[in-house]
Amino acid sequence: MVDWSVETLSATVDRELGALSVDMRARFARLGAATRRGGDGMSKVTDLHEEWRRDADYREAHDRLGPEFELSRSLIEARTRARLTQAELAERMKTTQSVVARLESGRTRPSARTLERVARATGTRLRISFDPA
Repeated sequence: MVDWSVETLSATVDRELGALSVDMRARFARLGAATRRGGDGMSKVTDLHEEWRRDADYREAHDRLGPEFELSRSLIEARTRARLTQAELAERMKTTQSVVARLESGRTRPSARTLERVARATGTRLRISFDPA
């Protein structure tokens, strides 16, 4: 489940990624680029992730960023299950494609209201829960 924190998502991601080696930052950048391509890029993301999970540094960094990745992954999955492009989702949400892209990239933390709009637009139900640490 998503672990909500007080700190902004982009600051968390920036700090964690900044602590990585140049090679690891490049891997995350390639992973993000593949995600943004969508469609065929999604299977490439899975392939890249599986390959890189064999590297202990990557695995540790990915695990630290897990909650942020989980939220981004959930947003992308909701959109793709609804068979919507970012532009189509944006239209249903009455926003722009660039807003949807920022939400999916993890660079911005969506409000509960925004998550509700995503849920309505994708025909899904929003569920936020707190799990024991």
